[in-house]
Amino acid sequence: SAGHLRTILVGGDTLLILVPAVVVLLASVERRSLLRVALALVGLVCLWALGLSATRTSVLVALGLMLVAAAAMLILARPHLSRWALAGGLVLAPIALVVAKLGGAASRLTEAEAPHVGLNFRKDEINSFLGTPATTKYLGQGLAGRFMGKNANGQAVLTGWAHELPVWIALKTGVFGLVCASLALAIMFRRALDALRRGGDRTQVVAGAVVVLGLVVMSMTLDRLALPEGILPFIVGVFLISTAARTTIASAT
Repeated sequence: SAGHLRTILVGGDTLLILVPAVVVLLASVERRSLLRVALALVGLVCLWALGLSATRTSVLVALGLMLVAAAAMLILARPHLSRWALAGGLVLAPIALVVAKLGGAASRLTEAEAPHVGLNFRKDEINSFLGTPATTKYLGQGLAGRFMGKNANGQAVLTGWAHELPVWIALKTGVFGLVCASLALAIMFRRALDALRRGGDRTQVVAGAVVVLGLVVMSMTLDRLALPEGILPFIVGVFLISTAARTTIASAT
């Protein structure tokens, strides 16, 4: 792609996007230096693999989730950071950026894209969906719903899947489904906040929230929540939030 050799991971990058943020959470509560080093290596290897894929969404979401995880633990736990911890963070941050850059993902942020490729491909899908009848857009077509999209060559193809999560949900269930999905996400994050306020396990709650948030954000252009490699970790994230919330309620009663 544009002179770069890309390694397409075909779904495996879903976990690779989520792991670095989980590594940050685990390293923040791990006391043994050797395990912290091992966790850091795991996170860097995942970022390196994402860099080889040269997929911008993957790299940006992975780095963004790492920042969210680090900020959440700093705000919630307020740990006393030693000079060694600060020095390690200052060293690892640029290393993580360099590792994530390997493979050409960074260059694709600025280069012009060919028609029907990358973000232009996503625009084609959105425009194709918006061109469907009103009943499709507002009521959906059911689980087997399909619409006429375009492939990477601009040719019309019949498809039942879209790279954009809102388009996919609207195709199946319409605006009503989008509203229900938004409410479900709001409830999950509200439960996560309630669990944190009631003294739930911070690492567990934040890990669940990070997994759910990461899958939703990456699905805006990769739609992993419509695929098995996305729905399985999504269930894990919801489980982590729900069990922490139930534990805090039980202990309060």
